Order: sequence, then structure tokens, then C-alpha cells
Amino acid sequence: MCLKEADRTPVSAEQMEISRLRTKLARVKMERDILEKGEPKSRTSCECLAGERVLRQGFKQGRKVKYAFIQRHCTVWPISVQCRVLNVSVSGYHGHLARQASTAPRRYL
Repeated sequence: MCLKEADRTPVSAEQMEISRLRTKLARVKMERDILEKGEPKSRTSCECLAGERVLRQGFKQGRKVKYAFIQRHCTVWPISVQCRVLNVSVSGYHGHLARQASTAPRRYL
């Protein structure tokens, strides 16, 4: 048994295992949503289908489409999780963003 820091109540091994499994389940659900839906559960079915098409194209077309998908959904899911699920590196994604910024047309006044 362990003690919780806040209230010093004992925590059983079963409670610790339940907590660990809940955390793992939340991660697996997030990964599933990224792969299957392309959008989180709260979106409508039309939006999900559009996201799913983009994700499938990304697997066929390569990293640029995957990076675009990650960029569009960076406020929905953590970038590191999306990169892991889509099998691209986080540094590769950030490098892509840096290259985009450096090749963007500059305006001179």
C-alpha cells in the first residue's frame, strides 16, 4: 500500500493498477481517434469523414500531408502523440514548419 500525498489515505495495489489502466485507456482512445476518425469524438460525422480522407491520403502521399494534418489538429491533440501515431518524428515536423516559414514570401514595405 502507498499513501496519497494530499490526504494520507492508503492506496491499494488494485487502485494503483486501475489508475494506470485508466491513463493507458485514455492514451489508446486518443490514438484510435487520430487513426480512425481524423477528428475527435465530439465532431460531426461529416467532419470526421473529411479528416479520415486526409489521413488516408497522408499514408499514401507521404510526410507533407501528414505534417499538414498535424498542423491542422495541433490544438486538438498533442503534437508528440500525432507524430507517434502517424509514424513521423517530432523534429521532422518542426523542421518542416521551419522550412515553410523560411520559404514563405516576404513583404517589403
